[in-house]
Amino acid sequence: MSCPGDEKPIRFKNGEKGLKMEYQSSSHVSGNNRRIGKVSIIIEHLEPVLGKWIWLEYTHVSNIVGCKNLLFTNVRKRAEAIKLKEIGKVTRISIMNMRQNQNRSTIILDPQATDPLSPVDFHDNTCLIIGGILGDHPASGKTKRILTDNMPFLLSRNLGHDQFSVDGAVHVAMQIASGKSIADIPVKIGVEIAVNKRVSSFLPFAYPTVKGKPLLAPGLREYLRKEVYKDEEILFKTGMPRSVAKG
Repeated sequence: MSCPGDEKPIRFKNGEKGLKMEYQSSSHVSGNNRRIGKVSIIIEHLEPVLGKWIWLEYTHVSNIVGCKNLLFTNVRKRAEAIKLKEIGKVTRISIMNMRQNQNRSTIILDPQATDPLSPVDFHDNTCLIIGGILGDHPASGKTKRILTDNMPFLLSRNLGHDQFSVDGAVHVAMQIASGKSIADIPVKIGVEIAVNKRVSSFLPFAYPTVKGKPLLAPGLREYLRKEVYKDEEILFKTGMPRSVAKG
């Protein structure tokens, strides 16, 4: 199974062919009558393994923006590329090696960026670049170090200075694209998830709220309750987390 409408080639700096990057949705008018241009999401995959947790967040992003509007870059493992094609476009090339349009329409989402993302940052064709990274606590500045510092010709914007999940960041960004300011978007810092009657997991990150409840990737609560300990055992024994991809 793969996302339909695949594989129109684009040339990269190194001469390789990859996937064409115009995976934006059609323009539409938001509830506040602000016209939204085409928005695409590029996730630079930076985790060593496509684990279950990051897979759930990626899948949620695909549900939010549509698989035709989502491109995963820097996917080096064939099995993981095949898996990710179920929910978006995929290339093994890093975003840093692509021939980017060096203009105001390509934006890196970086918690350490100086300026916040604003509705005025969105134009007819806007591309948002996000680091595919599970959060550190305290934050270690991976996005700035790996992406922003290596692409200084692109704009960078923050969503506030708290860390969001990958899918949470996309949700907030799309709300801003529709005309909202960051201050208008409710956010909860820190979420506690009960594993059983005695044990709970605390996620010390920022999560947008919808109808008063933190927006988590579908399946994440169940994963934290029933599966995460198995992955932690594998990580402890092998030094490498378990991948959701076969092969």
